[in-house]
Amino acid sequence: MAAALLAVVSGAVPVEAWEVRADEPLDRQQVWAGDGWRFAFWWRLGGLHRLAAALAPGGARWEYGCGRWPDWLAGPDAVVLDPIHHLLSRQQRAQLQARLLGCTPRPRPPVPEYFTRPWPSLDETFPPDEDWLERAS
Repeated sequence: MAAALLAVVSGAVPVEAWEVRADEPLDRQQVWAGDGWRFAFWWRLGGLHRLAAALAPGGARWEYGCGRWPDWLAGPDAVVLDPIHHLLSRQQRAQLQARLLGCTPRPRPPVPEYFTRPWPSLDETFPPDEDWLERAS
């Protein structure tokens, strides 16, 4: 995964991704690299935050929280592995952020209707003419 991430940073592979919604406090960006890798990055307030998941061309999957830095045997000194902060230098992180913001955009899938429809009000759920509280006791 580190080599694939460095290939994205260096520009060695073409990249397509969802556009980042900078106005959102937290956004997830799906990224497709030309070598077959797929990445999911979290963005916080328009800045690259962390790598959430990586999927290798062969199907192997890495998810945030499944690795420890420097390794599992470090005991209490081990922290959750964050490839962006543990494997990339500050300059490489800046290059990665710039590359992801400037790459070829892919359209996001439409938001399902059940996320956009209005929720019923309390008056619709519990009509005022019903004395449901007395009947429930």
